[in-house]
Amino acid sequence: MNDIDLYKLQDALKYNEKKGCGGLNSPRTFSTYTQIAEALLKSSAEQPIVCTSQGKWLQVRAVINRLTAHGVTPPGYEFHVKGDFTKPDEAAFEEKVLTEEQFAKLLEYLPHTEKGRELALACKIAYRAGLRRNEVLALKPRQIDIIPNGAIIINLKGKGGKLGKAYLPQAMRDEMRQFQGFSISSNYVSCAFKRIIEMIRRDDPDFPQTNFHGLRHSFATHRLRKGANIKELQLILRHSSITTTMIYLHAINSVPESMKREGY
Repeated sequence: MNDIDLYKLQDALKYNEKKGCGGLNSPRTFSTYTQIAEALLKSSAEQPIVCTSQGKWLQVRAVINRLTAHGVTPPGYEFHVKGDFTKPDEAAFEEKVLTEEQFAKLLEYLPHTEKGRELALACKIAYRAGLRRNEVLALKPRQIDIIPNGAIIINLKGKGGKLGKAYLPQAMRDEMRQFQGFSISSNYVSCAFKRIIEMIRRDDPDFPQTNFHGLRHSFATHRLRKGANIKELQLILRHSSITTTMIYLHAINSVPESMKREGY
């Protein structure tokens, strides 16, 4: 670290360099990148950085690319990184997808308490709009536009200030008009959801061993099966790369329309 230009290091990490984004990284992203960079520059063959997930591995590779591209480290500088994780099967998410009937059963098992009712609404928003858990729990009433006799639109702000929209069925209009935000924590959602799935599986061993994020997988899978194209789904899910969205193509068991016309 003694030979590193700290100003050059800061410049390498503070900007969002994804195509079409521009601007500064969020304080949280900048802090994460800085911590990774410091760990990289202190690492050695005896004490490498150990990445226990694909997400951490990708973050570390992104920081290495920035340090190299901005000349923070000299050419040929050796970074010591070890990957200690198994890349998930692209189709593994299919085991977490719920049908409409299974989702209805899930709701029946939720506790009839104030927290249970909040969890039920959180599940509906994730399953019907494809939101991530943190996006659901952070929702505020001002983000929701209920158009008279029309759609329910959720306005979202993602990484780097990127704006996005999600949509809910009009059948949820009354619920969303009364929505005042969530008081339940992320930890409560994870623990309660896991406990409910265990209860259901004791009664129905064939029920998917899913988690809260599986509701988002379910949304994406159903959208493709009902005819959404992959680019449309990318926009709805707010994936920065269409490659991420394409994993859901594994769940489509129908023959492409162009092939049907040829007799397949």
